[in-house]
Amino acid sequence: MPCCPNTLWLEVHHIIFYADGGLTRPDNLITICSRCHKNAHEGRLIIQGNAPRGARFLNETGKDLREEWRLETAFWLDIWCGWRGTEQDRRHLRAQLSTA
Repeated sequence: MPCCPNTLWLEVHHIIFYADGGLTRPDNLITICSRCHKNAHEGRLIIQGNAPRGARFLNETGKDLREEWRLETAFWLDIWCGWRGTEQDRRHLRAQLSTA
């Protein structure tokens, strides 16, 4: 799970819920922390695709969390590393343009 710092209290989650017919097979199972697992079952975290490398993590509005995390990291670097360049040199802007 991108941007989740938890490495304890891990649980195995069915990407396609077991109650919805999801099989207990490696490509349908992913290990996430207990909080992310709760969020997945409450609809605040959507996990799609196949485990382990094909999984996509979306928020409840459908935004890709890996992309959001990448943009937030670039924004943080601009602020905390003392960016002094022009508008076009901003890491955040470059990160946005690289996905367009």
